[in-house]
Amino acid sequence: MSKYAALFHREFAGLLDTVTGSEIEVTLVALDAHGYRPRDEVYAGIVEQLAWAHTPVGIGHYFATVVISESIHCKKPDPRIFQHALEEIGRLFAIT
Repeated sequence: MSKYAALFHREFAGLLDTVTGSEIEVTLVALDAHGYRPRDEVYAGIVEQLAWAHTPVGIGHYFATVVISESIHCKKPDPRIFQHALEEIGRLFAIT
């Protein structure tokens, strides 16, 4: 999660007040609930809980795909959810 938090910090540094990468990581870990919290709640929490100088409008374009465990009828740590995510990413980035 620390690599993602660092990337998030770098991407949104211009919109964030004095928020550190560590603060972002703590916030993301708490919001994510080990992948069990619905993504829309996580995204809303990111907007609500971080100190934004300017609130971003829509962050969905930063994600290639989002896999919701309930939609594929399995949950972490079942390896099928990770396999499904890899297959989705493979489809998105397949060279034809």
